Amino acid sequence: MKQNERAGIMRIVSDIVKADSIIDLREIDYLDGIKDKYRITKDDEAMGDSMTLSDAVCLLKNLSPGLIHDIIGDFYNLALSDNAFSREEGLIVLAILSLIHISEPTRRTPIS
Repeated sequence: MKQNERAGIMRIVSDIVKADSIIDLREIDYLDGIKDKYRITKDDEAMGDSMTLSDAVCLLKNLSPGLIHDIIGDFYNLALSDNAFSREEGLIVLAILSLIHISEPTRRTPIS
């Protein structure tokens, strides 16, 4: 994973943590796990601070579908980590889901 992609992940997770204006220790613990999982460094965090949310989401679109699903799952679990899925957190996750649409082939059935 490239530095700008790690920075994008960091930008999004920090927005999710800050969304409801309540930073819970369980969120911080889960955030630390995300940083370890994706090997996010202090430099990545600094780069993420200067990135827009839109830029961060656009960077994720270029990742493999499997990795995108893992990252989206981590975003969702981060939002739930404090046992309170706020409207603001939900809106961020929902917006990201709609912007990172992974198209899957549709099955066509023969017309009888």
